[in-house]
Amino acid sequence: MPKASRKRSEGLFRKKGHQLLSCALFIFFLAACNFRFVPTATPTPTAAPPSPARLTVIYLENNSLYLWREGDSTPRRFAENANPPIALAPDGRHAAFTRGQDGQPQTLWVASTTESREQALVELGDIPAQRSARAMISAIAWLDATALYFSSYQAYEWGDQPDNNLYRVELGSAEQPTSDPQLILPPGAGGAFSFSPDRQQIATIYPGQYNSESGRVLILDPRGENARTALEFSAISTASEVPFYPPLYWSPDSAAVRVPIPDRSLMRNQASAPPVELWHLPVAGDSRIVGYAPAAINGLPRWSPRTGTMLYAQPSAALDMYNLFIADADGANAGQYADGGSEILAARWLDEQGRFVYARGTRLMMGEREQPPQTIAASVGQWRLAGNAAVFTSAPGGVIELRYASLDAPGMSALIAPATTDLIFDAVFAP
Repeated sequence: MPKASRKRSEGLFRKKGHQLLSCALFIFFLAACNFRFVPTATPTPTAAPPSPARLTVIYLENNSLYLWREGDSTPRRFAENANPPIALAPDGRHAAFTRGQDGQPQTLWVASTTESREQALVELGDIPAQRSARAMISAIAWLDATALYFSSYQAYEWGDQPDNNLYRVELGSAEQPTSDPQLILPPGAGGAFSFSPDRQQIATIYPGQYNSESGRVLILDPRGENARTALEFSAISTASEVPFYPPLYWSPDSAAVRVPIPDRSLMRNQASAPPVELWHLPVAGDSRIVGYAPAAINGLPRWSPRTGTMLYAQPSAALDMYNLFIADADGANAGQYADGGSEILAARWLDEQGRFVYARGTRLMMGEREQPPQTIAASVGQWRLAGNAAVFTSAPGGVIELRYASLDAPGMSALIAPATTDLIFDAVFAP
């Protein structure tokens, strides 16, 4: 090839090479830009799984409140100068207790179980005192994690007189201080009280006065509105000045209250008195008797949360001994399940289960209809249920201990804490 032609060819090749290189760099730049600015999908945050529920216990020893949670090695003191009654919130995050001179329940307090913070909910003067009397806190109970209900009584030199009222008070915060107690039912209009499972209704029972004033059951909403009288009954004689409050049991669907109403003279004439009336009180509708049970005044029926069965007790032929019966909810098909002393009268149903727990002598037992009993613990004093656990005091060697046992593994228990004196305690099953 001639030299001039070869130079022209080389020039053209270099020119085309530069053009190809420029195109390649441009394509690479576009790819890099596309790679750099292509939006990526933002991952959806995954909600943290809820904390597993565990047993939470508070107990009062020598005017100090202690907290223990399942998994803790030792209890922790979180409040001092505390008096009974005490109550642990359903979520286990607050505990209510009282304070007052000489151990009296004159003021109501709440302490956090998770941080160092206390609130005075009811102070001296918040509850009216009668002449020659001092107002005291009586029963306390949590509606939910923030609202607390309580009743009061008047302490005279000659004795105590219940106010049969009902108050509501709510927890405060750093931004919103605690409000004054709200009177839901005035004296003489309330009494013992029980919350429905859905926490939308409250039932109260006023005992009345024997031979002079009827007792009654009210059903109302948590703010005290739309209250109605669901039942009036003859006041029951107690052979003393102490009033008698029949127990209240809500159905699991919160649609009705069951209450056993004994004959007005059952305590005086247990052998000849008519059987106990079993009343069904719907939230909406007419109240009616659904059955009868020959129960003792201190062994009145206790309905299962399933409402398909109930427990009641009768005196046995032996002195100070009782027979425990299990029957259908209307009292039919009753059969004796166990016998024992007065400790058997505290039998309790497990939530949403057909099993129940009772004490026989010093043993804590678990029973079920048509099934033999099982021993939960061999040496028990006080006891209460929380979830699927039993919390109890025990002193087999003379040393008081607070213990708990899983009802899924009866016969085995674990130590919560040793004690130097009798304890008052409460427990919940919560995260």
